[in-house]
Amino acid sequence: MKSILILLSLFGWAASTNAQAVRLVQYSGTTWKESKQNAVYLELAGGPSLYSLNYQRIATSNARLAFTYRLGSSYIPRFTTATFYLGGVLGSPRRSVEFLAGVGYLGVKYPSPERVNFAQEQHDNLYLTPQIGYRSQNPRNGFLLRATLTPHLFFGEGLKKLRHTPGFGVSVGKVF
Repeated sequence: MKSILILLSLFGWAASTNAQAVRLVQYSGTTWKESKQNAVYLELAGGPSLYSLNYQRIATSNARLAFTYRLGSSYIPRFTTATFYLGGVLGSPRRSVEFLAGVGYLGVKYPSPERVNFAQEQHDNLYLTPQIGYRSQNPRNGFLLRATLTPHLFFGEGLKKLRHTPGFGVSVGKVF
């Protein structure tokens, strides 16, 4: 009899603890529908430039899968980039795998061969870039961390000149 009372007490304690844990999970932003939908972040070395500033929005989601779009841009004297991505995020907002496909523009200014009045020639390139990586966001303080593998396929002079470059990027930012 004594062991049955102890066992029932343990079950009652476990049930109350589990109910509290369920309440915490419901309000902690552990699914994409409950999480914040916008992100702004700085990506280092992920694009064809040294950095890019990005805005990303979760367009639609269910509990574990979110579809997203992203806009990014960077400027360094002589180099300008702009990128648009579409993709998805699989997992929870705290820890997930992100997969995106993007198209970008890279504008490069070179000194003119004639060197007349320091003239520069503009070379425009389009590139495709798939991206796969790790994403984590804290639902309490909004901190965002990403690490991605980002290869680039450049199209120069139409489709005559194809060039491939590997890439790896790390991003930090804020979700809101």
